[in-house]
Amino acid sequence: TPRNRPMLNHARVTCVADDTPVVRSTWILSKAKDYNNAFYDSEGESSVVHYGQYIRIVNELASSEGAFSLSSRQKSANNQYPDSKRQEVTACLGGSNDCLFVIEQSDGKALTCPLDGHPVRVGEKVVLRHKVTNKPLVCEPQYRATTTFGAEFELAAELVKPQSTNTSAITQTGNFFTFVAGAPGSQFVPYNLGATQSALQRVKERILSRGNATYVALQRAFRTFDDNHNRLLSRKELKEGLDIIGLPLTTSELDAVFKEFDTDGNGGISLEEFLGSLRGPMNQRRESLVMEAFQRLDRDGSGVVSLEELFAIYGANLPNHPQVMSGNKSPEQILREFTAQWDGNRDGSITAKEFMAYYDSISAGIDDDNYFELLIRNAWRIDGGQGVSANTANRRVLVTYNDGRQEVIGLKNDLGVGADKKKIVEQLKAQGVTNIKQVDLN
Repeated sequence: TPRNRPMLNHARVTCVADDTPVVRSTWILSKAKDYNNAFYDSEGESSVVHYGQYIRIVNELASSEGAFSLSSRQKSANNQYPDSKRQEVTACLGGSNDCLFVIEQSDGKALTCPLDGHPVRVGEKVVLRHKVTNKPLVCEPQYRATTTFGAEFELAAELVKPQSTNTSAITQTGNFFTFVAGAPGSQFVPYNLGATQSALQRVKERILSRGNATYVALQRAFRTFDDNHNRLLSRKELKEGLDIIGLPLTTSELDAVFKEFDTDGNGGISLEEFLGSLRGPMNQRRESLVMEAFQRLDRDGSGVVSLEELFAIYGANLPNHPQVMSGNKSPEQILREFTAQWDGNRDGSITAKEFMAYYDSISAGIDDDNYFELLIRNAWRIDGGQGVSANTANRRVLVTYNDGRQEVIGLKNDLGVGADKKKIVEQLKAQGVTNIKQVDLN
């Protein structure tokens, strides 16, 4: 559950008493750098798990940003759940030595290593020891954690010691893990990404087939699913809604569909996420307009809009902002608040991807291409357009020429120009207008 995480890109990990493979509990053992790997490859055992081998434990479907790896570190004030007395285990993007584990054998009494280099057999008890801190993974029923899926078991890295002794030998079942396998058709079936993609397609087709893809129709479908009317679909509401329209899903399929719709990972599906997932990204006409708007901001053509570029456009008008005039906020604070709606990772700059993603969600709620074009043209002062899509926001000025002639001319780009006559003249000259004696705004 990648929420409420004090450490950047870390997510809490829990265990569940369920033997049904689902997206969030399907993990892959990934080989880490190990001086024995070349030997395993030469023996034709590159895909075989060996005792003593360094591995990463990865959930490839946990995030669209990349794979999450199990990670552990010594307990500190920055830990994910500081109330726990045990060394935490989290899942993190990327990975370092904190993500390395060693597969070791245990005979049930003490740690033994005579089988290092030998394949791990199905059903054997193994210990997954954290390489850096030398502590084994542990899961015990008395340690529970509350998640959006209910009360589950806390996963940690700690040696379980019998109460009667201080031995450091690994003898308790909380430290033992087992690799399982089953014949095709059994409950332990390898995760099928193709089947999950098929489920996503079935959900989209079924919801869209109940009326049409208009904003009003999809908003009505969302309200039908939203039992408690909080404008946020829970996993339970999504399941029950799909059941009602005749599309029951397996646990694995439901996990995948929920993750696809819950794009911000906050545990609920908003109306905007619902619309965006069903209607998809913008069409070519809309995308071209949004990219033109972005290019108006990205004056140096770097593909990233910086605060400096925004200040160059809007800086002259910031002192006139009510919050600045009252002394409640500085011009920079106003500018940062302005960029926050597009700046997804809050790094103070806006990428083309972030800008497009913002308008993907806006686009999902607008049915008419002409209205969307008008919205973009007026918002970003893009001249042109035909009929109902024609720009109506750009400033028009009365130009008096040196020979006394007068003409009303529309500015092709008055973004950030305002009522500054010097900037207006500069823009007119950029449009090829010359011999200007004066300009009048009214």
